[in-house]
Amino acid sequence: MEAGFGPDLGARMVALCRGAPREVFRLVERLGIDCEAANTGTIRAGVTERFTGEVEAAYEQWSRRGAPVEWLDHAGVAAATGAESYCGALLDQRGGSLNPLSYARGLAEAAQKAGAKIFSATPALGIERQGSRWKLATPKGAIRCEKIVIGTNGYTGPLWPKLEQTIVPVYSAIVATEPLPPGIAKRILPRRPVVYENSRFYGYYRIDSGGRFLLGARGALHDTSDPAEYGHIIAHSTKLFPALARARWRWFWNGQVAITADRYPHVHEPAPGIHIGLGYNGRGVAMATAMGRMLAKRVAGGSTKELDLPVTDIKAMPFHAFWRMGVRIERLYGQIRDALGL
Repeated sequence: MEAGFGPDLGARMVALCRGAPREVFRLVERLGIDCEAANTGTIRAGVTERFTGEVEAAYEQWSRRGAPVEWLDHAGVAAATGAESYCGALLDQRGGSLNPLSYARGLAEAAQKAGAKIFSATPALGIERQGSRWKLATPKGAIRCEKIVIGTNGYTGPLWPKLEQTIVPVYSAIVATEPLPPGIAKRILPRRPVVYENSRFYGYYRIDSGGRFLLGARGALHDTSDPAEYGHIIAHSTKLFPALARARWRWFWNGQVAITADRYPHVHEPAPGIHIGLGYNGRGVAMATAMGRMLAKRVAGGSTKELDLPVTDIKAMPFHAFWRMGVRIERLYGQIRDALGL
């Protein structure tokens, strides 16, 4: 970021990433949102020597910038997670966990108390310019306004030309157990950090406040709650923690996250009064919160120079229509490389 965007904007982009988790926790505290928020840290764990090298490079970069990070060797990460699978890991004290649905509901309630109106089950069907204002069509009426914010992320459709072609809506799937027996729960993530793996599997997991073990990873490329389509995630869980072989897997769900070609969140202003923020690459809880603050300031009259991300043109990905095929090929290629130890 610093090399590509310069000492001013690049440094502000780094600061945005660095401060996003703290922004979430402070917002939760200020608004009194009951969402099981816990600032217990995140562990970025390397599965192989190659992936561990990438994690160690990130640790060194954050260390030089004074971030509260710690390097864990194999023994250290085994003690912190309860798993013997990792070569090394970065422990970042800034992160943690929360219940995303409760967080979203808490934000909605706070917005309503501040005077906002929320209309669920009301899709935006089209946008057109009418003089100095915009008309946004819905199934049962229209909204006319001077400014529109589009924050559709992994669920971006054809509302604005070519916008849906700037992201790949990859599915992330999660499984959760019933509350674990105390004897097992205390051996897994004893201090309750969140773990995300630096690997081609893209696994991430935690134990929630009710003692349930949750693990997410890439999954089927469609909406599903069929347990049969989550077998690879359960298998990964029991490989990490053999004691989970006796666990009862109760919940299965998935959803779409927006992946961008350059792996950066995107800000667009394709027309006067149109403000777009999307593309969090699996880090949406913190980064979308930070994006919301930035866009709110912009809509309220702030300058684009005050934004901590660059405003870019909408550029469609080449061959975007074949994204499902591309994701399947990438996954198969990764599985082959993993099998060969590459």
